[in-house]
Amino acid sequence: MLATGFQDPPYYTGAPTPCTQCHQDRYAYKIKVHPAGNAAYHNTTGSFDTCKSCHKQSLVDEHGTRRDAAGNLYNCDTCHKSTNTLVQQAIANKQKNCGACHTVGASGHGPAHDTTNLDSKCTTCHNNNLYEEHMNNTKTQTKTLTCGTCHDATAATNPIVFGAIDTENKQCAACHRTAHNISIAEKVNADIPLYSKFTWTTPIDAQIWKGESWVTDEFLNGGKVVISSRSSAVTGQDVWAFYRDNLTAAGWTAPPAPADYTSFSVTFTKGKHKAMIMFTSGELYGSSGVADSYRVIILYK
Repeated sequence: MLATGFQDPPYYTGAPTPCTQCHQDRYAYKIKVHPAGNAAYHNTTGSFDTCKSCHKQSLVDEHGTRRDAAGNLYNCDTCHKSTNTLVQQAIANKQKNCGACHTVGASGHGPAHDTTNLDSKCTTCHNNNLYEEHMNNTKTQTKTLTCGTCHDATAATNPIVFGAIDTENKQCAACHRTAHNISIAEKVNADIPLYSKFTWTTPIDAQIWKGESWVTDEFLNGGKVVISSRSSAVTGQDVWAFYRDNLTAAGWTAPPAPADYTSFSVTFTKGKHKAMIMFTSGELYGSSGVADSYRVIILYK
C-alpha cells in the first residue's frame, strides 16, 4: 500500500499513510529523509508566543490537520508540489514564516483585528481594522510595517505593544498615547461595568504600581487600573452583589463570596483575562483607611 506523499515507502503500510506518520521527530534518528526531525525542521520562524493558543509551531503539524476544498487532508505534496507562486517562492527561499504564504486579510486574522473604538471623526482618515490601518492605509502610514512590527514585540523591547497584544487590547490608546497633539485616553472594557454610585478614573497602566503588594507581576504587561471616588453610602455587600451579578452576566466566572465585607479583594476570570475587584477604606488596597469611607479599585487584564 502506498503512503500519501513524495514517494512510495520501502515497506508495507497496510493503508494509505501520511508521510508524517513516520517522518517525525520520534523517528528522525533512523529515518534520514530530512536534515532533522521532519516536524522540527519545518518549525516556523519569528515570534510564536501570541499564536500558540491556536496554532502549532511546526508547519508539518499545523498543516497536517487541515483539509483542502475537496475534504482531503493536506500532505507533503500539498505544499511541495503546489502551483501557488507564493508557496513555491517560500519553499525555494526556505522561508518558514507564516506570512510567506498566508495574507492576514484573507484569513480569520483579518476580523480578529477589528476595533470598535473609533468614532466617526476618526474614520474619516483611519480604518477600524488594525491590520488594514497599519499595513494598507496610505493616508496615515509613512513607514513599511509588517505583522512582526507588532507581534514580535517583547516585554523588554516594546512593553506597551507587547502588553496590548498579550491582553487582547485593540483600543488605539493601548499603544498610541498621543495623536494630533492631544493625549488619548482608553476606555474600560465593555464587559467590566463601573458602579454608578462612584465616579471613576480612566484606565491607568498597572505598571505604575510595580512593587506594590496588590499588583502582582502578571498584571504588569498590559494590565490596567481604574479607581473610584470615595463614598460612605455604599457597603461591601453592595459592591460584591453588583460585581457578582454584572460580571457573571457578562461571561465572567465568579469567585467565592468574601469572608469579610469591610475590606476584600476578589478575582473574576474569563478565559485568559482576570479582573480583581478591591473594596477598601484606604487610599489603595492594603493601606491605612478612612473611617466609614470606601472606594473600589479594579485591576484587570
